[in-house]
Amino acid sequence: MTSVSLLASALVGVFSAAVYAYVGIRFLRRDVAREDQLPATAFAVSWHALAAVSGVGALRNLAVAALPPSHAVWTVAGPASLFLDVFLLCVGFWGFLYYVAFLISGWRRLAVPLGLAYGLAFVVVASSLWELRPFELEITKWAASVRTEGDAATTHIPALFVLLLVVQLIATAAYASLLFRVRERMLRFRIAVVAVSLTAWFVSPFLSGVLPAGLREDWPLAQRFIGLAAALAILTAFDPPQRLASAFHLSEPPKGDSTQFHSPRVAPTTPDDWHERKAARLRERISELV
Repeated sequence: MTSVSLLASALVGVFSAAVYAYVGIRFLRRDVAREDQLPATAFAVSWHALAAVSGVGALRNLAVAALPPSHAVWTVAGPASLFLDVFLLCVGFWGFLYYVAFLISGWRRLAVPLGLAYGLAFVVVASSLWELRPFELEITKWAASVRTEGDAATTHIPALFVLLLVVQLIATAAYASLLFRVRERMLRFRIAVVAVSLTAWFVSPFLSGVLPAGLREDWPLAQRFIGLAAALAILTAFDPPQRLASAFHLSEPPKGDSTQFHSPRVAPTTPDDWHERKAARLRERISELV
């Protein structure tokens, strides 16, 4: 029965990886201004990183069917896949945080310090995991995962992962705040759908700790479906079907059209006014990148 459930989980993981990758590709194909290409690419990279994480997990589930946990190959493949997961998650978190930070601030140079911060987070987590070796493959109903002989709960790893997720939730809330900066129906629809979807996705890991014991065993599969549903919702937000667009009167706003936005704190004065230029640039970034 476990092999069947692992296979089912792997199929969901492969499909999820394909959807995540497609979201990233669709975003890469968007026509954005030259100065906005780096944050747009970072957002796409975050989706490709999540696709890779889902793919690695699916391959691990499939490999267990051919290679039992006691096989010697897992002494190398197990830790390698674990460290790869951590690295890809850090890359994905960096891409989304930089995208939101640039969208709000316009600071293109934030890519480097944020990259260094997430690079440091990876080093800290990886070194802590290495100290807890040896590694072994753990088979549950829905997943084949790598665990350490030492107890990770006694280290700062859980606290660091909670911090990383909380930062993503704060970034999602900042992204949602753009809802009050726009009037155009399509942009409001996109911001609302993306914010709600990502919030559900980032909150789901915290729910496993409060679920009844009988539900925790099936929660890994539920998390896969939550991630898949979030990705499909976000894909729909950026590329709504014709029927949905017609029903809700959704249409693409003109690029950089400042009439689609309002700034409650900035009144139009002269073109040379610094505050007006800052508000106008924010309007341009929203129309380009949302």
